[in-house]
Amino acid sequence: MKLLKGTFLKPSESVMVSMATAAVVYGIYQGALPTIAEVHATDPYNTNLDAARKKAMWESAAVVGGMFLLTRDPNVFIVGGAAFLALEWTHRHANTTHPNTGKMAPYSKATALGTYTADAAPVYEGYADSTDY
Repeated sequence: MKLLKGTFLKPSESVMVSMATAAVVYGIYQGALPTIAEVHATDPYNTNLDAARKKAMWESAAVVGGMFLLTRDPNVFIVGGAAFLALEWTHRHANTTHPNTGKMAPYSKATALGTYTADAAPVYEGYADSTDY
């Protein structure tokens, strides 16, 4: 009946399973998506990258939830969930930045359709890379 009341992992086992869960989440994101630098180099709101990110998100959430249900250990949920949230936020942010400005681009129908170009990016007066000399 000990299994029904809570975790059955020893503290050292809990740490190992937690780290293994985080490593699996990291592996899912590395296998499903390009590196963060490559995502930053693409046009913002790339629909293919967004679809791949969503697949990795659901797969990672299933792994973290499954491991938590198997072990009933809160450390597995905390560490695996933290890795999941960090990777999810990083990839979402990288997909919203414009490679020329390095800043987050506003979402519009043009960006969703992939027609957002450097010419449509805002011009910042007074900057050295501005085309208005």
